[in-house]
Amino acid sequence: MARPKNKSKFHLITKSNSQYWYVKFFSEKESRWVRKSTGYSRAEYTKEQVQRIIDNETGTKAKIEKHSINWLSEHILYRLGIEDRSEKTTEGYEIAFRALTEIYGGGFSIHKIDRSAIWKIKSFLQEKGNRPATINTCLRKLRAAFERLFIDEVIPRNPFYRFESMKEDTENRQKAFTLDELKRLLDVLATLKNEKLRRLLRISIFTAMRRSELLYIDRSDVNLDQGIFEAINNKSRDLHKVLRQIPEEVWSDFRYFMESNSNSQFPFRVYQPNSYTCMTKKMLKKHGFNEDLHLHSIRHTAITRAIESGMDIREVQKIIDHSSVVVTELYAHDRVKKALKLGLE
Repeated sequence: MARPKNKSKFHLITKSNSQYWYVKFFSEKESRWVRKSTGYSRAEYTKEQVQRIIDNETGTKAKIEKHSINWLSEHILYRLGIEDRSEKTTEGYEIAFRALTEIYGGGFSIHKIDRSAIWKIKSFLQEKGNRPATINTCLRKLRAAFERLFIDEVIPRNPFYRFESMKEDTENRQKAFTLDELKRLLDVLATLKNEKLRRLLRISIFTAMRRSELLYIDRSDVNLDQGIFEAINNKSRDLHKVLRQIPEEVWSDFRYFMESNSNSQFPFRVYQPNSYTCMTKKMLKKHGFNEDLHLHSIRHTAITRAIESGMDIREVQKIIDHSSVVVTELYAHDRVKKALKLGLE
């Protein structure tokens, strides 16, 4: 079925059993034509009004002022919805628009937003206790949203076109476990009643894998006979897999998940990533560990201990699977900064 010659990518249609206008478009993801409800009632909006909303020519619903921040939020989120964007992406835009609304107000015109919005967003989110990485993500979402409007000639320029990313405060980064804390954690795990959590944490301690690497180990990538496995690096652009040895300390834990979840492609995915993090945080808090410690602190601890033991930083980078030796230095504990600098020279 050929595309209509109409300049609009999205085409309005009606359904006899629905009171709403529907949009019809070709989904590149699914390689087929898709129909979705616009949420606009046929009784309240004409076809021409809704088509202009979709084509980004005028404001959205009648109660929202044309080209206000509320209009921007509704318009972009609607476009993301009919473009089949992921839920995580949509949430990022919602956070960014919420910050913009709290600073300027929902009825503020987007034409009045200038370059000062960048430092206002940074200051506002910093006061709320957000990390630099979260603030940078928020600014990138706003840049992408305004870029859409710039391309469609709704605004003459993008106020977020170029900005300086905020850097992490390395002096106040999350802490690593001390040697005594690490020993106490192993003692706690030995008595932990939740067997699945206990075994996952043991594997995390002795392999220093990211939670996504551990939970999404493919069954076909584990060879218990040879004591090796491969873990995919979701942080990498090419999603490469890294071959690793199974430490003797967690051999039984690997076998437990492989056998108890024999019908699963991902036998270690007994929890969702966020659930695994939250359960670990609650367990650490319950047993009196420092409140700054959490699941990813285990990975930081592995880097710190490896360098403290005299291992070359480039070897640590290879084992921990960081993209650069500079990243390994950034994530290391403060006590080994001098050792790291010596290793880089």
